[in-house]
Parts: sequence; structure tokens; C-alpha cells
Amino acid sequence: MTPTDSPRDALILGGNRIPFARSDRAYAKASNQDMFTAALNGLVSRFNLQGEQLGAVVGGAVLKHSRDFNLIRESVLGSPLSPYTPAFDVQQACATGLQAINAAAQGIQLGRYEAAIGGGVESMSRIGMGASGFGIGLDLAQSTARAARGDPAGAPRPRTGALPDPQVQLPAPRGIRSPRRRRSRVHHATWSGPGPDRRDPVPLGDAIDKLIRSRGWSTQVSLRQVLDNWEKLVGPANAAHSTPVSYTKTVLTVRTDATVWATSMRMIAPNLVAELNRRLGQGTVTRVVIEGPSAPSWKHGPRSVPGRGPRDTYG
Repeated sequence: MTPTDSPRDALILGGNRIPFARSDRAYAKASNQDMFTAALNGLVSRFNLQGEQLGAVVGGAVLKHSRDFNLIRESVLGSPLSPYTPAFDVQQACATGLQAINAAAQGIQLGRYEAAIGGGVESMSRIGMGASGFGIGLDLAQSTARAARGDPAGAPRPRTGALPDPQVQLPAPRGIRSPRRRRSRVHHATWSGPGPDRRDPVPLGDAIDKLIRSRGWSTQVSLRQVLDNWEKLVGPANAAHSTPVSYTKTVLTVRTDATVWATSMRMIAPNLVAELNRRLGQGTVTRVVIEGPSAPSWKHGPRSVPGRGPRDTYG
């Protein structure tokens, strides 16, 4: 039609609905999509619309669950109508179905659709409708809690004329644990003031000294610094043929590369102990153990006989 043409008539050819039922009874566990799809399937069957591509299907609900996103389109895809049939949702309090029919009729009047379907759906089991007005009685959260506890669909809900106590807390549904509150750690902010502060930068040497003291490494580090001057402690000749190898429980072990140098080191061992204690503190070194060169052993395996082992047997 052109802009100068008058709107054509839109006629209602028929309708379909699911049976009436009290809230929290037969449809207590049925979603909006379940009920709208059932009504749509009945309409398609009544007018033999299987596989037909209509101009549009328009509908909606006032209160929709998050899973009812794109409600009418999902209902069309679950019906025998052609999946190419467009569909969209509308929402208007107390007039969603009427507004959907008006939208479908206007599309027909303006020539956009040849045929269209309009309707609405509402799960009253998920809406609180008390005895004295809207919003009084059990709301969506209470209905969901009853379903989660396993109450049968036809179980009557309590109806009283008084408003429910807002301080009454619903029991946790079966099988669902209440989330534990995590204790938040309180971080106390600290700021550097005009005086010394532990967060102030320190020289690298001071930081290393603090680490050595906290780990109890002071004696080992001091001994290592003294032993780095081994030549001054024992003399150039002895230092060339001996090496400190370990320090355990105030005992210093020195290894030599020949027996003669082991004898030489044993002679100066008392003086070495005295000099080390003078530099490091009394009691730091109580004894110096001198080891000679390691000789090959003739003892092999778990069994051996006492003695020096085989020797030259040719005289």
C-alpha cells in the first residue's frame, strides 16, 4: 500500500489458550515458555498452520525469568510453524497480551503482514498476588524456594490477610549450601613519616647484614672471610699444599696434598686455632683436623678382612 492509501482492516480469525488453573497447582513448575508454546501448538493444530511462515508472532510476559530471554522467538522455534517466522517480545504491565495483539494488527493494517499471531502469557505461580492486593503474599523467591524444597506442584500455599514478616528468612533449599562469607583481610595503610621507617630504602650492605643475622649465618660468613686470607694464616708454603674443606660444630677440617705437608700443618695447628679465635671470637674454632692425601683403598664390596690388604709378595 502507498502512504496515501487508508489502512486496511485487520480481522481476528480465531484463538487458542491453555486451560485455567489455580496458581501453585497444575502449572506450578511450568515456565512462561512452556505455557506459551503449548498455546501456540494448539493454535497451529486448530488452523492447520504446520510449516507455514507467518508475518510475525508477537507476545510477552510482564515478569520473565532470566531464562525467558527472547521468549516468543524460542516458543516459535519449539512449535510446528516455519522457523523463518519472525517473532518478538513486548512487555506492558497488565496489558502485555492486548498490546501484542495490537502490534500484530497494526502490522496487518499497514501491509507488513498478511497474517500474524498475538498473545500473552504469565505464570501466576511466580507472582505474589495476596488477598488484599498485588505484591502481598508469596513472591517469586518463595515459590522458587518451595519448588527447590521438593514440595508437590499442587501443594496449597499459606494465605493470610496480614503482610508477611519482612524479617523472616526462608530456609535454604535442599541440596544447596548457603555460601560462606569470607573474612576480608583488613589492610592497614602505612605511610612514611619524617622519622626513620622500616619501609625506608636502605643500603645494600645493610640489607645483606640484616639477612645474615636473621638466618644465623654470621659465624660461617666471618670464617669464610678469614679463610680467604689462608696464605697469611699458614704461610705461603703451607697454603700452596693445603685447603680448608669444611667447618662443622667448631671443628675446622683441612686437607693436604702430601703427607709431609700434613705433618707441617699439624705442627702449626694450635697456633692456627688461637689466631682464628682471636679474629672470630673465643670458642669459634676448638680444633683443627688435618687430613692427608686420599690413598686408594683395597677394600671392595661388603666383605673384607682386617689388615692393610695385599702388598708386594716378591720380596
